[in-house]
Amino acid sequence: LASGPFTDSNVGTAKPVTVSGITLSGADQANYSLTQPTGVTGNITPRPITLTANTGTKVYDGGLISSVLPTITSGSVATGDHAFTLQYYGTKSVGTNKLMNPGIDVYEDISNLPMNSNYAFTFVNDNTSVITAKTLTATTAAFTKVYDGTDSATNIPMVLTGVIGAEVVTATSTGTFPSKHVGTGLTITVTSATLGGADSANYQMPVYPLSVPGSSITARGITVTAGTNTKVYDATTTALTIPTITSGSLATGDTAVLSEAYLNKSVGTGKTLVPMIAITDGNVIPGANYSVILVNNTTGVITTSPTATSQTVVVRAGDLDAGPTATALTNNSGKWFMYNDTTDVIDTTLGSFVTGPATAPVGIGSVQFTLGANPLDRKAMATFQFSGVS
Repeated sequence: LASGPFTDSNVGTAKPVTVSGITLSGADQANYSLTQPTGVTGNITPRPITLTANTGTKVYDGGLISSVLPTITSGSVATGDHAFTLQYYGTKSVGTNKLMNPGIDVYEDISNLPMNSNYAFTFVNDNTSVITAKTLTATTAAFTKVYDGTDSATNIPMVLTGVIGAEVVTATSTGTFPSKHVGTGLTITVTSATLGGADSANYQMPVYPLSVPGSSITARGITVTAGTNTKVYDATTTALTIPTITSGSLATGDTAVLSEAYLNKSVGTGKTLVPMIAITDGNVIPGANYSVILVNNTTGVITTSPTATSQTVVVRAGDLDAGPTATALTNNSGKWFMYNDTTDVIDTTLGSFVTGPATAPVGIGSVQFTLGANPLDRKAMATFQFSGVS
């Protein structure tokens, strides 16, 4: 038998083999000469290795590599070669019964590329590996909300420490203010906290701040706008139109009484109407939870009222209550009696009874008057009509 080296140690077919050093032996060797063979070839087949992954457990780190190494469970690396093994998860996300893949590179010289083609690898995966959630640290800053009629504090932002790279993880907490009312320097009692964001499933936040000091509830803004109003002069600034809330709204559960009034009682056009609002919100100072902007209206009108000659009204006698002087008036039921509202007495100097409704002046209102010297005879809310209309 003869032997000789291949040109290199790598796997291949029909590889040249250099044969040398073949000699003759035997009693007649002297009668022969030997020429060394040439053109000899041979094959090098891959060396079989089975590499088996081991169960691994790690805290989520955003990567696939496991700190546990696989095991060569069959075969071996050739003498002089250097093997580097690792194993990696099928996915980076948190979970149990996760796939673990073994891997290997074999080098003849670690300064060169691996020569894995010289080996026939069989890889055996593991399906029992685990990645657990990474724990984050959370902090909070003072939180502010606009008054909404409740003491709840929702979506309180939290600052997270420990998120890997540019992964998207957010945190918010929920709690309660000491009361629902506007205030500063308030401490929120946190009742729960949650993680959100595309990568939040890989993290956990078992501990979080239980209070948020220095928080505030600010006033709720609303705008109340007066409407136009027209009335006959009545010596008051009252207006019947109800103003409207034109911006913002009342918080649920709160109520308000809206009204408006003229800036002054005098007759005119283009008059200013001033809106008013009385809010019931449970505050010690009613309405203190609101910041109210009042918008005047400047299209109000007060027209001239009908006036009585010598400030005199006529009263239908039949409508008068009994009193020291009421008998005569009652006996003239259906007629009109002169009454002077300047002197607040029946004024017979202005004339006697006026006949019937047919001659009654126009305009209806109310007045108080006295039928006699006794103040107890003062009568209220009698029906009257103006005379001497102008």
